[in-house]
Amino acid sequence: MDSHPSPAGDLPGDGFRGRDAGAERAEFDEPRCEHVEEQETETRMKAIVDQDTCTGCGLCEQTCPQVFEMDGGTARTKVAVVPVEAETLCRDAMEGCPVEAISLEE
Repeated sequence: MDSHPSPAGDLPGDGFRGRDAGAERAEFDEPRCEHVEEQETETRMKAIVDQDTCTGCGLCEQTCPQVFEMDGGTARTKVAVVPVEAETLCRDAMEGCPVEAISLEE
């Protein structure tokens, strides 16, 4: 048995043997981010316009044109999920709606 102190990576119980385990370590320690996309999707915002309440003033479209557009006499959403960069303006549009026709699901 070697009497030299072993590096921290060679301690018992770490799953490696010997000093040549560097290649194994990189493969073993590779992060697994399969759940990241799912988490991002779960936290995404959806905007909903109540067509029965909307009066068609167009304020939401002016405030957040990336999400809202006028369709005939009422507003509607242009996207299924609000882009992250438009979330603040989308909230502003909801708060500014004079008849409270916009709701957000987060």
